[in-house]
Amino acid sequence: MRLKKMKSRYEFFADLQIDEWSKRIDSRINKNQNQSYWKIINHIRTTVAIANAYTLRYQESYKLVSIWKNSLEPGLGDVLRRGHSFGKFTWPFVCILLRVREFLKSYISYFLRRLDFSTQGKDNRK
Repeated sequence: MRLKKMKSRYEFFADLQIDEWSKRIDSRINKNQNQSYWKIINHIRTTVAIANAYTLRYQESYKLVSIWKNSLEPGLGDVLRRGHSFGKFTWPFVCILLRVREFLKSYISYFLRRLDFSTQGKDNRK
């Protein structure tokens, strides 16, 4: 169930066209004076690139990272930039590693929450 939930979340962002979305709000915001606009756009660009990598759309994610390379956020954006610098042939491995990372992050935290640490180290004898 959790894998299906993660996959649907990333598929939504993978289908998002950031250029079309930003064109709708460009006329309403003065981009030159508003730093928060670019911060939000860069966050969405990073999320879309990660979502395409997570859903294993290799060509699309590689193309997006090559276009937005300088505007990706720190963190996973750095991972995408580093993977892009290694070239097109290693890009599928970067995408698979991102997917494994999200899988492990989700399931390890899921199982750790289920463990009961409240009685650990206590002497239950009276």
